[in-house]
Amino acid sequence: MKWPLSTNFYKLISNTPDRGKEQYTLPHGGLLASDQKYYWRVRAQDEKGVWGPWSRAWSFTPRDRRRPSA
Repeated sequence: MKWPLSTNFYKLISNTPDRGKEQYTLPHGGLLASDQKYYWRVRAQDEKGVWGPWSRAWSFTPRDRRRPSA
């Protein structure tokens, strides 16, 4: 996790339409491969611009909604 998968995911959530929500909506389809395991982590920035520590890593596996899951 030294580098982001893509700059599409290197975002301040406050600069996206998901501001104030515990979610991140992809700007368009095709950025992640279906059934591929990915890892992510976050860190917060306070009102003074100071970054906190990184969170632990979580994983997720996107599914194609058009296909039934196995």
